[in-house]
Amino acid sequence: MSNSPPSDGKRYQEEFAKQKGVILSQGAYSRIDSLGEGKINDDDIVTVTIKEMLTDGTVINDMAAEDKVLAQKLKTYPPIFLAAIRRLENHGTVTIVIPAERAYGAEGRPPKIPPGATMVYSVSIIDAVAATPSA
Repeated sequence: MSNSPPSDGKRYQEEFAKQKGVILSQGAYSRIDSLGEGKINDDDIVTVTIKEMLTDGTVINDMAAEDKVLAQKLKTYPPIFLAAIRRLENHGTVTIVIPAERAYGAEGRPPKIPPGATMVYSVSIIDAVAATPSA
């Protein structure tokens, strides 16, 4: 066991975890920023924007700013995002903090994402609609 001080990412996670309403699921922390309104089912098509940031606030990707969305059945989102999105209702927003080992790992994705970076995601549900039955 190391006696070295926690990394900036680890400190960020610890501080985030202390905030009201934060839960740990699938190895990531999440906090509902806006619940939204209207239940979402696993087969509903959920359209989201995702803003990906470093813990210092540096924006890596911002789908809303790029006028992009992601739309797929709720149940097909990656587990680490699915657990957090399932906490929401339609038009809700959640912040997700993912430790380096569950995100880009020790290597990172230079030059934008440094090695061992804790990642912060803001996921906003633009809309959720019932999937149309296939013929």
